[in-house]
Amino acid sequence: MRGCVQARFGQAQQSVWEHGQAVLGGYEALLLAAASGQLPEGWRPPKWWSPAAAAWLLAHQPQRQTMARYLLWHDCGKPAALVLDAQGRAHFPGHAQVSADTWRALGGTADEVWLIRHDMVLHSGSAADCAELLHTPEGRRLWPGLLLAALSEVHANAQMFGGTESTSFKAKAKQLDRRGTQLLGAAGANAIQAAAG
Repeated sequence: MRGCVQARFGQAQQSVWEHGQAVLGGYEALLLAAASGQLPEGWRPPKWWSPAAAAWLLAHQPQRQTMARYLLWHDCGKPAALVLDAQGRAHFPGHAQVSADTWRALGGTADEVWLIRHDMVLHSGSAADCAELLHTPEGRRLWPGLLLAALSEVHANAQMFGGTESTSFKAKAKQLDRRGTQLLGAAGANAIQAAAG
């Protein structure tokens, strides 16, 4: 993972391992800020963010060790999924499933494997894909972790690709606005307000 380049931006590059560390660092910063209903400094607030939503999401996060292992290793299958196009650019088709299978083979827990397998749903999945998360016990229990992980990842990636004003970030943030609104709507406004208490 240290030798597999995840992304290049100009002269800068980031390995799969460095990306996992950046996302975990963002997630930890997010948990600290969210405890007071805030976001880390410089983060763009999603449309669904509020102190009440932050409190509810914090109360429903998977175990910290589960999240740490998921975030560090969520792209562990990318070296096996790597395909170079005609211009030499790296692509990783099906990497979430390859990563989940790899992590399972390495002894990852069922929750970690589920989170890795569903890592891309909030980034690129449809409304139907997102709704499908709520049809299993694992999904109903673990999607709050996916949502804060996705928010952490888009901000970690923004640092690599030109900041929160970049076209890439804005497109990813818009997708996350839609999926977060969908999932939090399913959780129910009354439950979220009660958590803010």
